[in-house]
Amino acid sequence: MLSFGAGGTVIRKFFAALFILFSVCGSANLVFALGRSDRSLSDADRLIEDGRLNQALKYLEAYAADNPGDFDKVQKRVNRIFKLRAEYKNLAEELIRTIQEEPLNDQKKLALISKLENYEKEPTPAEQAFIRETKYAAQFTYYRAMFDIIMADGVKLNEQSQFAAAVKRLSEGFVLYKKEFYEDFAGTELLDKVDSFLGSLDRAVSDYTDMQSELDSVFKKFNGALSAFDVRASLEAYEEVEAVLQNYAQIRNTCAEAGLQFRLIFDELRKNNPELTDASFLPFAYRFLLGRESNPATGIVWVFDTRWDSLCSESRSLIGSLIEKLSSEIAAGLPDRHALEGPVAGSLPSSLLRDTAAVGSMGASFIGLYALLEHPGRSISSDFYDAYNTALNYNKILVADTLRLYEETESFNAEKGNIEKLSSPSIQGLSTNQGLVSYSNSLISYSQRKFSGAQSAHEREVFLRNTHRGLPLASGEADAPNIPWESLYKALEKELSLFVSEQKAEGIRAWESLSAFVARSSNILKERYGSLYEEYGILLNDDKESSAPSYPDKALESFTKLKADLTQDLSALAVRFSWLDGAPDIPVRKEPGSPLFAEYYARIASDTAFLKSLSLSIDERNKTAQKNILAARQAKNEADFRYEQARTALQRENFNASREALQSARIKYNEFLRYQEDAVVRRETDAKLDALGLEIVRLENRKVVQDVRLLITEARSLYYTGDFELAERLIIQAEGRWAVTNVEPNVEVTNLKVMIGNALSIRTGRSIPVTDPLYPEMSQTLNAAYQYFEQGRALLKSGKRAEGLEVLNAAREKIKDIQVLYPLNQEANILTLRTAQLADPAGFGELFRQRYNNALRDYRNLATVNRAYADLKDLYEINPSYPGLKKRIYDIEVELGIIVPPPTPQQLARSKQLVREAARLFESSSRNELALNSALTKLDEALSLNPQNTEATVLIDRIKTGMGGQSLVVLTADKELLYQQAVQELAKGNTITAAALVADLWKDPKLRNSAKVIDLKRKVDSLL
Repeated sequence: MLSFGAGGTVIRKFFAALFILFSVCGSANLVFALGRSDRSLSDADRLIEDGRLNQALKYLEAYAADNPGDFDKVQKRVNRIFKLRAEYKNLAEELIRTIQEEPLNDQKKLALISKLENYEKEPTPAEQAFIRETKYAAQFTYYRAMFDIIMADGVKLNEQSQFAAAVKRLSEGFVLYKKEFYEDFAGTELLDKVDSFLGSLDRAVSDYTDMQSELDSVFKKFNGALSAFDVRASLEAYEEVEAVLQNYAQIRNTCAEAGLQFRLIFDELRKNNPELTDASFLPFAYRFLLGRESNPATGIVWVFDTRWDSLCSESRSLIGSLIEKLSSEIAAGLPDRHALEGPVAGSLPSSLLRDTAAVGSMGASFIGLYALLEHPGRSISSDFYDAYNTALNYNKILVADTLRLYEETESFNAEKGNIEKLSSPSIQGLSTNQGLVSYSNSLISYSQRKFSGAQSAHEREVFLRNTHRGLPLASGEADAPNIPWESLYKALEKELSLFVSEQKAEGIRAWESLSAFVARSSNILKERYGSLYEEYGILLNDDKESSAPSYPDKALESFTKLKADLTQDLSALAVRFSWLDGAPDIPVRKEPGSPLFAEYYARIASDTAFLKSLSLSIDERNKTAQKNILAARQAKNEADFRYEQARTALQRENFNASREALQSARIKYNEFLRYQEDAVVRRETDAKLDALGLEIVRLENRKVVQDVRLLITEARSLYYTGDFELAERLIIQAEGRWAVTNVEPNVEVTNLKVMIGNALSIRTGRSIPVTDPLYPEMSQTLNAAYQYFEQGRALLKSGKRAEGLEVLNAAREKIKDIQVLYPLNQEANILTLRTAQLADPAGFGELFRQRYNNALRDYRNLATVNRAYADLKDLYEINPSYPGLKKRIYDIEVELGIIVPPPTPQQLARSKQLVREAARLFESSSRNELALNSALTKLDEALSLNPQNTEATVLIDRIKTGMGGQSLVVLTADKELLYQQAVQELAKGNTITAAALVADLWKDPKLRNSAKVIDLKRKVDSLL
């Protein structure tokens, strides 16, 4: 946009230069030639009139050359052109002054620009640019101001109900930017389309103005008829209302469609030219039509919709009042339905119902006219539309339900009389139920119809109530009564409620009659079978938890006959009782429910349930007896098979398989005794299973002793070579292997395990295992420290002491990173010492001595013994010849139990003596367990004095092999049952009960050698 401040003088000089140029072009010595021979001065005059002055000068030059005799005439026209040029110059100077002195007077600027454009149709490019930019700036400000003024005028006129004037005033805004738009799009299809819409808008505005008197007249007539509650006149007047509103909607939709199309066209133009702004014809035009987005209460469509709503709102209210009056008359005309005995359809005037329905349909049609408003305006409330339409539909439902209720009442009374004539059949013939089905079907069908009718009426009642409560108009809209159709709703709701209760009562009465009849037949069968069932039940103990004996074969015979007798009698009763199962839960059983039906039903249900339960119990007793007989036989066969498996496995020295098979045999023999008591089988199986278990332990123990000796020997060898981890794994394996056949621990294994544990404890943290998550990172750090150490040593050797010490300090920092996490790490600690030795050879001796003395002091402290031992080992790596260091390490390792010192001559002699004493005990009392245990004690002492005493180890193995092991493989039947009960109680969380059962087991010394009993006792004790 141009600026007209201090630059105004420049522009004035620019135009002065332009007019000097024009003066030169207008001199008598014209230099232009057009090359025509048929020219006339009238053509020049037309060019001057059209404002094409440059072309006129060119034309006159050529004419003068061809017609020198007409020079005066030519000069006259040239003077006229100069005069117009002078006037053009004056207008231009006035425009410049206006820009400088009245910058906000856009209306004056536009008027001057219009005159300039009329004086000269083809100005120079500089003039065109100046005029175009000045015109654009003035138009933008002026048209925007005019837009706001016209919009404000439209709103004001609309608020004053001057609707036609408001539409006309808003339509005057269509001239803004119109001229420029037509010039820009001249000769295009787009302009033709827009021009067509503008023509339609002109006609729409004109038609709207013309129809105002008709609108007022038609609605005055319609509202007058509604106010007078004249149904016929209202229906006739509505036809005119409908016709005029249809025409109104068409005019309004024309404007709305034009606005939408203008907006669509503009949006499409802006896609192709993103720099296009709203300061143009189409955006102004569609906003005059559709209104501002920031202010819904603007625009021609808004005026149309406001006028529409002002016309229709009163009619909506009056229609509602008329329907309310008619509905109140229907409610007042409803008779007391309890007094009705005959047909009731004619109780109300049919004309009243017809009139109400007709007015309701008219109301629905009237509100439906809102749907004619395409592209709905923002003044129309769709919420009210829905609410009003809902209220009309609700009234239609009320009227229809009123007539339906009385038609159903007539049918109800007729059916009730017929059912009362139905007599109940005789109680005879119950076993075959002859003659009873027809009676039952009649009562059930009748009750179903009554309940169905009650449900239907109730649903209509609930629907009416919920719809009434949920009506939006019930909140107090001005267009309708606060509670629409209240009188008719209350009257109909009351009648429906009474009708629902009557139908429910009839349905319940039918079920009471049927249940009373069935109850009389159910008590005959109840007392016949109970005593027989109890009598036969004592023969069969089907409680698996009980220790009482069971005889399933005798019980099976007795129950079979009882079942056959009961089945026939129960079948007939089941058919009769099944009729009552069809009684609906509501309202027969509850809400409100029939106490009489409930009493009869409970009596029949109790009798039937008793007999059915008894029949099922008989079936279960028979099945249990058969199952127990079969299970006992199968368990006995399985037990015998497992026993033979155990013997065969033992012969193959497959001790584990033999143990498992023997335990399975114990379990299966106990299972047989639980199903079928047999004292002989109980006694014989206890004896043979126990004997086989002892043989398994005796034979396997020889193998166990051999295996454990090998594991001890190998673990001891690994220990002496320093492979403590593998030694520990082997000694743990020996410990487990020994426990297979022995209860007491192996002293050799225990002592060696302690030694290995001490060694592992003292070596903890000396190295970083590859399984450690930080192993990769620590390895890299240690490698870096080594590299720094080597670099520092090389620098010191080459005489670069400062640089060497700096690199050694870097090595120390890396070592510290490792020692923070692994303070006992051997590699890091040794590298620390070597670094210190390299950095300060003279002072290292004193450092070495201090570290040595500190370690000697700290190893006496349990908390620092590991640290002290590690320091001594590290110092030994630096200087193994340091006086007393090697001897001190050895003494500490002996003291800590890491190594065993060689036995002294006295210890060797004592060890041999103990072996000789043990040998004499073994040879003299090889079957005396106390003597053998004493011999083992002596041998354990001999090995503690001299671990390399092979005579002691050989004799130990001979004695332990001969003792045959201590573990108990299998329990007796009674003890196994007691053990299983303890396991079950523990699983249930009954720890006290389980502990009591385990205590009973523990009283038997033999059971203290059972691995599973020992394990169970440990579990129980840990929970107490």
